[in-house]
Amino acid sequence: MSATITVRIQMPTGPGQVVLDDDATVGQLVEAIKEKAGGTEIHTIKYGWPSAALKFKKDEDDSVRDKTVKSLNLHRERLTVVLFEKPEPAPEPASAPPQVDGAGPSSNEHDPPTIRLPTGNDLVLRVMADDNSCMYTAMMPIIRQSAQERDMDVSTAGALRQVIGQQILSQPDTYNAAVLEKSPGAYVNNLLNPQSWGGSIELNVLSELFDIEICVVSVSSGSVIYQGEGQHERRCVILWSGIHYDRVVETFFAGAADTGDTEFDVCTWDCATSDHILKGALEMAAILKENNYAHDSNAAVYSCKQCGWVGQGEKELIKHCKGTGHSEIQTIEDK
Repeated sequence: MSATITVRIQMPTGPGQVVLDDDATVGQLVEAIKEKAGGTEIHTIKYGWPSAALKFKKDEDDSVRDKTVKSLNLHRERLTVVLFEKPEPAPEPASAPPQVDGAGPSSNEHDPPTIRLPTGNDLVLRVMADDNSCMYTAMMPIIRQSAQERDMDVSTAGALRQVIGQQILSQPDTYNAAVLEKSPGAYVNNLLNPQSWGGSIELNVLSELFDIEICVVSVSSGSVIYQGEGQHERRCVILWSGIHYDRVVETFFAGAADTGDTEFDVCTWDCATSDHILKGALEMAAILKENNYAHDSNAAVYSCKQCGWVGQGEKELIKHCKGTGHSEIQTIEDK
């Protein structure tokens, strides 16, 4: 009996696997995947982390079609397979349903928008929990691979707070009292409080520590704020509503925004070739602003549950929190 290898695949229909001879080529792998997909032609096969496209087509430069699956270690990967969509037959014409007074088309304006990119993939917003750790949660999958290479634990928001705090304390010349507006020790103590928010200083630490340009897209201003601009080869994008961070990702499957399956999300890109990602993120921010997702932190009025303080604007809020260490803040709605 000849030896075999198993290759794991993820297709729009779900996960699966194909079994091949030990010396099978990439071309044979592609044919096996195509057969498993019911004969549907394959558009793209992604592999690795960060994900790269497998050049399996005959007319592609540097095609690996004749190389063995084993020589490329593809049997150790889970391949993401994007299929060409089969055209569906046109539906039979039907009479319009009766209209009901006051009824109209259903509105999805409160759903996170999906932006179709020029590549045919989708840009999706992964919404973070509103738990005062949204920035840390948004960044965790982005830096996971780099953290593993550095033997750092970023598996939870608390663990990531610890990593950032240690980095701040290890660079007293960079992160001093003048920059932090309090002693490094006091700043880190507040940072480790799970009720405290993360901001530009924490993002700057993450950018330096994990070699990534962090692009913060502001919903209210429609602009991009960079951490580590021009200093790194790869970038990520997070979205800032004024009081909340969410993660922006690229997906390869139609409807991936609705499934909640984030396993194959792409959340880092090459800085030199990803301007279309930033453009898409700004389009997303514009849609969210129209749907009232933006929070004008300069006009907002805040109150402190711990001492009763009331103030207007983000600067006053930050000043109060840093001066007192208080973190139980609420927004006073304008009735």
